[in-house]
Amino acid sequence: MSTEKTPDNVQHSAASRNHSEKQTIVVVDDDPDLVTILKLILEHNGFNVICAYSGRQLFSTLENHKPNLIILDVMMPHMHGFEVLNRLKNNPETSSIPVILVTAKIQFENVLEGYKSGADYYIPKPFTKSQLMEGIHRVLNGEKNSRTGLQYQTNQA
Repeated sequence: MSTEKTPDNVQHSAASRNHSEKQTIVVVDDDPDLVTILKLILEHNGFNVICAYSGRQLFSTLENHKPNLIILDVMMPHMHGFEVLNRLKNNPETSSIPVILVTAKIQFENVLEGYKSGADYYIPKPFTKSQLMEGIHRVLNGEKNSRTGLQYQTNQA
């Protein structure tokens, strides 16, 4: 598997450069180990994957690519994941791209903030491959009724 670093420091897999019918997912996380793990899981499951390591890199990537889904970490330096999510959802060019938040912030208030900001699904860290794939398939198939990968009910308000 060959990869290349673009001037923006955004990593693209060789598969993501091919024009195919595979769905494309952008993974955004400042932890390169987690990005690598997610990339391997997603490519193994037939997705094209574009990796970004910050909100700034995500927005640079979105200038040239419109993915089917964004997987976004919440706790990142420089631009917090909720800020990234708000910018995505307030921009007509990116507002329709579904976003899954993947984060260790699982307090009810954080989950609620994510959904109020426009997240389509919320997966807590640590997570399993099956939790990740279930969330991705739910979002890509338009299933909005079960919107969290959390093990407890989020309607505690």
